[in-house]
Amino acid sequence: MKRFEPVRGDLARGVRSCLSTVLSSAAVLLLSACAGGAVADADGRVEVAAAQRESQLLSPYRVERTVLADRARIVMTGNFYDELVLPALRPGVQEESRVVREDGGTEIVFTNRLPQSPLKLGIGSLTVLAVEEARVVLLGGRSAFRLDAEFDGRTPVSLLEGAAREDCRSIRIQDGVLSRQP
Repeated sequence: MKRFEPVRGDLARGVRSCLSTVLSSAAVLLLSACAGGAVADADGRVEVAAAQRESQLLSPYRVERTVLADRARIVMTGNFYDELVLPALRPGVQEESRVVREDGGTEIVFTNRLPQSPLKLGIGSLTVLAVEEARVVLLGGRSAFRLDAEFDGRTPVSLLEGAAREDCRSIRIQDGVLSRQP
């Protein structure tokens, strides 16, 4: 049986031990309460702002759409990488090359040699069919959240949404807004 009260004349040692434990516990609780409240509050606001910004940038990618273009260029920060579905490549027909950027990010270029077999990418609910080339730029370093896309080519870019089809010169999604160039 463990005893917590002092034994035979060791009262001073017992009191010091007890006070030491109580004071160190109180100090830890006091410091964590003071520091923890302020930091958690600031972190909470930062996390909410970050979630709102991510949601704003993802909003055009949450609608079921298909874009058919000669070329696609997607520029993003790493936090959106999980939203991206890279194409499955057919050997001899499609190829991939990667280059490390100066900012520490990566640029991935997918090239297609057969127009009958476009590269198929996905971002959220948006399906991208790139006939010639798809370029994905992953920004490195300390970049502000970004998820932009450009679709263009020599032939019109087609935007399919449900049964509706719209042909444009180019389509751009920038800062959470989809715009068409007639």
